[in-house]
Amino acid sequence: MTKTTADHTAAVVIIGNFDGVHRGHQLLIAHALEIARASSLPVEVLSFTPHPHAVLRGPLSHFLLTPGSLKKQYLEWAGAPRLTELAFTLSFSRMMPETFLDEILGQKVRPAHIVVGYNFTFGHKGAGTVALLREWGVRRGIPIDVVDPFRDPDTGQSISSSGIRTLIASGRIVEAREGLGHPFTVQGVVQSGDKRGRKLDAPTLNIRWPDDQALVPYGVYAGRVRLSPHEPSWPAVANFGVRPTFGGTTPLLEIHLLDGASPDAYGKTIQFDIWYRIRDERRFDSSEALAYQIRRDVDEAERLLAKGP
Repeated sequence: MTKTTADHTAAVVIIGNFDGVHRGHQLLIAHALEIARASSLPVEVLSFTPHPHAVLRGPLSHFLLTPGSLKKQYLEWAGAPRLTELAFTLSFSRMMPETFLDEILGQKVRPAHIVVGYNFTFGHKGAGTVALLREWGVRRGIPIDVVDPFRDPDTGQSISSSGIRTLIASGRIVEAREGLGHPFTVQGVVQSGDKRGRKLDAPTLNIRWPDDQALVPYGVYAGRVRLSPHEPSWPAVANFGVRPTFGGTTPLLEIHLLDGASPDAYGKTIQFDIWYRIRDERRFDSSEALAYQIRRDVDEAERLLAKGP
């Protein structure tokens, strides 16, 4: 069991994977915060690393919505900065539900109150249910709150990480952002490129797309860039793809900052919050045609970003 924040004290504990920290997760956190305020207790998130799918189904290829530090960042922004991560191994996955309750929750975590989602399962093959958790809580004198799903106000559909992955994979960025309750964010180290952007009057900050993070389709996107989670952001337009006009083959996210911003970012980790999808990536017959399209993309990005998220 790895503590990524403060040492253990009695807390209102929320249990889950929290990939995406989407609006359903935020509903759990908000419920836990209400309990915490009434009982003068902190809120603690109990999660798992790596994501269980990485152990049960093999290496994660373009799966996660919020890898690593992004998950911690959005948990903090949602009001739950205390995070404990359990090491999810093959042997851990075979733990019987009763063992998880008694040895992990009862002996190691020792929660004062537990909050979980309606579909929470635990133990070998997910055999542990919220009903079993509630029975255990009654015996231990630990209140168990089970929170209903957050439902889209327009469609009535419940919000889930898998549903948001589907939206992102199809380029439905606005719908994904609405489900997340925050932008879909990509983070990476800025690397030196081929400097073609400067020749096209559109210098870029270039980052590799993380291997374990969900992919958007190749195309042009509008959003905002941050050098760190707590610094101001810059409006930007970005191309994600292989640069077919120049015969590229390796996917790259090329981010052009608007408003003349030019921070010294080479070798630094930045994040790009994706707000809108503008168009598909495509091949142009000449550099001049591409430069003309870039100017149109900049205009469209400025128009979209002026509306806000």
